[in-house]
Amino acid sequence: VNPLEVLARKARKIEAGDLGEPLELDRTDEFGELAQSINAMAQSLQKTIHSLEKENMERMQKETALFQEKRFKDSLIESMPGVFYHFDRNGKFLSWNKNLERVSGLNAEEMSRANPIQLFDAEEGRRVANSIEEVFRKGEATIEASFLSKEGKRSPFHLTGRRFDVGERMDLVGVGMDISERQQARERLERAMVELTRTNKELEHLTFATSHHLQEPLRKVR
Repeated sequence: VNPLEVLARKARKIEAGDLGEPLELDRTDEFGELAQSINAMAQSLQKTIHSLEKENMERMQKETALFQEKRFKDSLIESMPGVFYHFDRNGKFLSWNKNLERVSGLNAEEMSRANPIQLFDAEEGRRVANSIEEVFRKGEATIEASFLSKEGKRSPFHLTGRRFDVGERMDLVGVGMDISERQQARERLERAMVELTRTNKELEHLTFATSHHLQEPLRKVR
C-alpha cells in the first residue's frame, strides 16, 4: 500500500501546481516505472509552463509597446492645430481627430458612418472626389476646399492627401490647415484693389475735368 500512497500524494501535489521536487520511489517494478513517468510528466509540465510564461511575458511587453505607441500617435494627432483624416479606398474613415469632428459638426459615431465627400457641398464634393482619385493614382495631392458642417457653417481649409499602402489595401492619410484668415485677407485685398481701381478712375475724371477747366483761362492769359 505504501507506494500507492506515495504516488497519490505526488498526484495531489501536481494537481495543486507543485511540480518542483521529483518523486522519490526507488523501485524496479511497475510502481517504479509509474514514478518515473510521473516525474517525466512533471518536468514536461514545468517546461510547458515556463514556455507559456515566457510567451505571455513577451506578448504583454509587445502589447504594452503597442499601447504606448498608440497613445503617442493619438496624442500627436490630437495636438495638431488642423484636421487629420485616414480613410480607405471605399471612403470609410479609419481614424481622425477631434478637430475634424468640430469642423464637420459630426460626433464619433456619425464620423464612422460618413464618407469624406459628404463633408462638403455638391460642387466642392466633386472637386474633393477628383483630388482623392488623384491621390490614389499619383500618390499625393493638395486642394483648397470649404467644409460644410451639419449646421451649415463653411470652413475653408488647405487639404493634403498621401497614399498609404497597407499590404494590398490602399489608404489615404492627410491633414488640413484652416485658411480662414488667409482667405479673409485675400478678400480684403480684392476689395482694396476694387476700391483702388475706382479711386484711380475718379482721379482720372478729376484730372481730365481740371485740365479742361484750366484750358480756357490759359488761353485768355496767352
